[in-house]
Amino acid sequence: MKKVCFVALALTFIPCLTVAGEVELPRAGQMTCWDANANVIDCYGTGQDGDIRAGVAWPNPRFTDNGDDTMTDNLTGLMWTKNGKAPGPTTCGPGTLKSWQDALNYVRCLNTTENGYLGYTDWRLPNVNELESLVNAEQSNIGLWLRSQGFTYVYSDSYWSSTSLAGYEGYALTVFLQSGEFGTALKSNAIYVWPVRAGGSGSFRISLPKTGQTSCYDASGSSIACTGTGQDGDLQMGSAWPGTRFVDNGDQTVTDNLTGLVWARSANVMKIRDPGFDNDSGPGTPGDGAVTWQHALDYIKKLNQESYLGYNDWRLPNRKEGGSLRHYGESDSYWWKTQGFTNIEEINAYWSCTSMAYSHPMGPAAWELVPGLAPKSYSRLVLPVRGGQVLPIVTLTIIKSGKGSGSITADLGTISWNGNTGTVTYRGGTTIILTATPDSGSNFAGWSGGCLGRDTCGITANTNTQVTADFSIKGDVNSDGAVDLTDVNVALQVMSGIPLATAVDANADVNGDKKIGTEEIIYILQKMAGIRQ
Repeated sequence: MKKVCFVALALTFIPCLTVAGEVELPRAGQMTCWDANANVIDCYGTGQDGDIRAGVAWPNPRFTDNGDDTMTDNLTGLMWTKNGKAPGPTTCGPGTLKSWQDALNYVRCLNTTENGYLGYTDWRLPNVNELESLVNAEQSNIGLWLRSQGFTYVYSDSYWSSTSLAGYEGYALTVFLQSGEFGTALKSNAIYVWPVRAGGSGSFRISLPKTGQTSCYDASGSSIACTGTGQDGDLQMGSAWPGTRFVDNGDQTVTDNLTGLVWARSANVMKIRDPGFDNDSGPGTPGDGAVTWQHALDYIKKLNQESYLGYNDWRLPNRKEGGSLRHYGESDSYWWKTQGFTNIEEINAYWSCTSMAYSHPMGPAAWELVPGLAPKSYSRLVLPVRGGQVLPIVTLTIIKSGKGSGSITADLGTISWNGNTGTVTYRGGTTIILTATPDSGSNFAGWSGGCLGRDTCGITANTNTQVTADFSIKGDVNSDGAVDLTDVNVALQVMSGIPLATAVDANADVNGDKKIGTEEIIYILQKMAGIRQ
């Protein structure tokens, strides 16, 4: 069982629920948001992946160099060869471009007793879920990012998985480690090979699920016995699926017992519920339910405003969540129709909320649920989801205190002021920077309540938080709200070392040295004479 916090876009907190799930999905890695024209925008309230960041947070560091030419992924526990070419012993042949069967044979050779590559005899060709786990949706070049993490010779190119393509078994699935795209290739093609093994026990964040593939095939696509092949259907690595994958909740939603995610039962909500809203070529004309990417995000907001099916925390699934719906042992069009969903379309006909960081030749693009890619101007369907681990929505309260005055700005969102109290709402886990600027005749004395910095304050919070900004009046040494001869008298006592009966506000200084002296006395007299404002 795991705790899941459902958070609405309506800027309110929703209680945490406990739902069953065999695995917890990781975040896709995206932290930036873009509009339909590829301009970077403020994430809050967009409903994009960079705003919601659903899934288990990645550990830092993500990868650990084991000092033996292997790297452990601290998110999944998988151990990869540090060298993406995995050159291996000469008896196995160089770790270069290989056909799919040659790739399987190569890994088998690494595992022989006499070879024991890097001290291990349990290397394998990764299945498609394991290979895809290396993709960081924030990056425009996955291979380059992996090299920055400590790996060497990782090509920004396609790599074989051990997973055959269901329905077209003469092909196997690949992952393109530049953009992160899934691909397919004839098993006779020459593709790169990257061995992986289980990393052993440890405090890893997630356990990847099985792909669902249980059968094995030769290079021509003919069915063969699995034992000893090293194929996905042979090893079946990952967490087992529950006996019943999806449960109809009786309220037009279905729960995935593997992930705990709750999906709308209708796989074409817009066409069935809002005919006329689904046509990007003009309002009022019923379409096929397919809309542009931005239209899809806007429609999710509409569902939440109307509490669709009684809930106001719907969202577009991200790339990882969409991928969790795949059954790699079945054709998607067939398998989907048996799982309780209605109005089924091909899975690649649906939008995710994850943008493509890589520059698509046809313009700004987003991931589909394959995950494949489509320009954001294309039309795809909407399949809402709720649940999972999402960043909470938090409210930061800012209080202006002291006798002085000034302004405060935030680099995220807009501060709403009611007198000297302001609030700004944003996604928890995000760092917000507040900047205080004193008015003429005032000083900013500093922050309290957990802020770091003097003029600027940086806060990273996951719960509602309050901070205070203190402003002082220049020359108001006794902090009574007036600049007059009493302040001169107090300043003279400070300079003379005479014990004081009243507190002294060192922030009332005029030159920023936090000391009360001659300059402050001159300033007070000039202000009283009208020389200073």
